[in-house]
Amino acid sequence: MRKIKRHQEKYKNKLIIISVFSFLIIMTSGYAAFSTNISLHAKGNIKCNPKNIQDKILKDLTTEGDGLYKDEYTEGRYIYRGANPDNYIKFNSELWRIISLENDGVIKIIKSDAINDMAWDEQNSNDWLKPATINTYLNESYYESLSEESQNLIITHNWEVGMVSSDNDNMQLELQEEEKKTWNGEIGLISHSEYLRANSNIKLCGTDKKNDENHITCNQTNWLYSLGLYWWTISGRIDSNFLVWDVNGGGTFSDAFPAAGNENHYRYVFPVLHLSKDIKICGEGTHDNPYQIQDNAN
Repeated sequence: MRKIKRHQEKYKNKLIIISVFSFLIIMTSGYAAFSTNISLHAKGNIKCNPKNIQDKILKDLTTEGDGLYKDEYTEGRYIYRGANPDNYIKFNSELWRIISLENDGVIKIIKSDAINDMAWDEQNSNDWLKPATINTYLNESYYESLSEESQNLIITHNWEVGMVSSDNDNMQLELQEEEKKTWNGEIGLISHSEYLRANSNIKLCGTDKKNDENHITCNQTNWLYSLGLYWWTISGRIDSNFLVWDVNGGGTFSDAFPAAGNENHYRYVFPVLHLSKDIKICGEGTHDNPYQIQDNAN
């Protein structure tokens, strides 16, 4: 009888130990899952502290290598130079890159990938104000393809669209040529001079003539260089009624026909536009962590 009683007591003790142990396992597992859920939920709701885009990018101002530089030709303007500066920005759910911070505070950006290849002007004119075929396309069909939110961020702005001479070894003169004609609009293309000024090697690559002579070296220090692509600028050739400057596959400029009746004269199109100076951003401007435009209500 005593043996049976002792056996029952041992059995009860085992049950108690097993129950307590099971309870502890369940509690521990539950707490871990709960803790993980809280952590994941918290991480998913972490918001950055958005900053005005001007304040954000100006903190990285530099005088050498890749980065944002003062524009020595235009007071209060800043431009990105180098092989691969941290100037990536998300716009319209796509990757773009910042060309410059203009002296009126707006940001000028270029799409990271070309949208298509097409004629600059179907009538073989090199006058952007005509308007050119690309001008009409970008500011009508392409503009309408953007989200409403993106459209609301685009600023109508003055563009310098004067025609540029060939083999120029004086950047100040080239800028004066571009300034002779202006256009007020929303979406355009990069200018002849902007391509050259994106190069951090000013000594060897700072003018059309130097870039042409040293293009193999210059291609390595210009983030706008796109290997193998021929793409349009907004600039016509000054001594011609129909030739337009493109950037060719070798990283130099070619004077191309706007449209000569065949696709051999089509070039790729990289849209360019200006963003409101009031936008706020998060991110670091890298390819993997580009600047993200924040809702102004946040």
